[in-house]
Amino acid sequence: MGSGREKYYLVSYLREKTADAKRNGRKNYSFATKFCHYACINFYKGKTEADNFPIIDNVVKTAFPKYAADIVKRIVFDNYETFVENIDKVRAHYNNCISRNGFDHLMWYANK
Repeated sequence: MGSGREKYYLVSYLREKTADAKRNGRKNYSFATKFCHYACINFYKGKTEADNFPIIDNVVKTAFPKYAADIVKRIVFDNYETFVENIDKVRAHYNNCISRNGFDHLMWYANK
């Protein structure tokens, strides 16, 4: 994002704990990744930037280790930038023949 900020600042910002005086609040990590994913797809429609944000949800957390077992040494979900790097390592292993969006769909539909 430039000017020294982390690359996926928007995900970090959206996943912060909500301020709720009556409850403890909650973190919305899955929502943050889905929001950024679909916003990018629609905002950058037809451009390579549309594929910037893969989704992290419970299905992906369960499925990704199956695809990454022999490729990624340490799977990290809590650090979004590292997770994206891991997704890209798996994609590169298969010659980038599938987009991040396509890989999301593959994991989700094959494991739902």
